[in-house]
Amino acid sequence: MTFSRDDRVSIGFAATDRAAPPGCAWLIEGQADAPGPGPVARFGGSTAERHAFGCACCAGRDDVAQALGGLFIARASGAVPWFGRVLALTGAAGEAAIRRALRQDRLVSARFRLEG
Repeated sequence: MTFSRDDRVSIGFAATDRAAPPGCAWLIEGQADAPGPGPVARFGGSTAERHAFGCACCAGRDDVAQALGGLFIARASGAVPWFGRVLALTGAAGEAAIRRALRQDRLVSARFRLEG
């Protein structure tokens, strides 16, 4: 049996010149202001030390995965209003980091997907 419905939260890349629809959260690289209402998670600028070998058990989760994980937990616990979509406000490097987190982090890929 196969299911075609995908209940993961969608992630889109925001254009700052248009208003976000209601029910969105923001994933913002750095300290820029959110262009609209909704919960905000930030990433970038992490200076956390990682194990020299970088194996999965010692490397830890990257800052995008941590930000998305925290946003999901806040939604599930009711700490922030419910949202069905995340808009990412980022540059090219941040977009690549989000795509990498979706490919490499099992928790992120189980909870989130790219729009499209």
